[in-house]
Amino acid sequence: MSEKVGKENVKKSHKKLIIILIIFAVLALVFVIFGIPYIKRHFIEKEVDLSKALNIKSVDLNSIKDDNKILIVEFTYAENAGLLENVDAVSGASLMVNHNDELQGDRIIGNCELLADMISVSVGDCDRLAILTEKKYPDTYSGTIAEAKKELDNDEKVKLISKMPDLTQYDTVFIVYPLWWGTIPKAVESFVEDAEFRHSKSDPQYVFAVVSHGGSGKAGSIADLEKSAGIKISGPVLEIFDDDTTEAKDAVYEWLKDIRESEHTPS
Repeated sequence: MSEKVGKENVKKSHKKLIIILIIFAVLALVFVIFGIPYIKRHFIEKEVDLSKALNIKSVDLNSIKDDNKILIVEFTYAENAGLLENVDAVSGASLMVNHNDELQGDRIIGNCELLADMISVSVGDCDRLAILTEKKYPDTYSGTIAEAKKELDNDEKVKLISKMPDLTQYDTVFIVYPLWWGTIPKAVESFVEDAEFRHSKSDPQYVFAVVSHGGSGKAGSIADLEKSAGIKISGPVLEIFDDDTTEAKDAVYEWLKDIRESEHTPS
């Protein structure tokens, strides 16, 4: 009897071992599928060659309105994080480094800054505005997303140091921002709440949105943007996965061309 019991215990032990090995195998597979890309996106330096990234075809937006006056507003982590000016290497899905800038040396660039650059190069004559915060965000990915979550939970009014322009003088406004916790960053919310957009049927203003994201697309950010700004986004939203930013020039061009050739709702 004891020999039989012993064999059964051995079989049970083998079954447990097999189950444990299967669990480890599944976990390893999950890590390979999801974990390694995550590490690559956030902890491996990403490089960009600006000469290639900004080699984008031109789009004339005067078809929207003669002498169309354009403003590009951008909010990017790279321009609002502490210590970035003191480091010579950086990693993360929101950041990239251009090592080929003869004038500025190694230049740290945010995804949204690069997307704004692409739009600016393509449309030509335009004004630019970077949303700059009074506080500096942490120089780590985990620290920044934690700070963004705290802002969201506390419904924080983020203080800005960038000068508020007269938005009513612009016919077309592009707002470029990253998706943070499924919505617009609180800094962007602060900006559009304080901005005075033009509301005129006889002289309409058009507002377009560009969202950099990590896989969630625009999520609920457009509804939140429209509510905070008291406007209506004028056309299709350009959604760019952050890992694709360096190769986004064709997507940006096609989107701008669609804006040029289509009718859109005034803001």
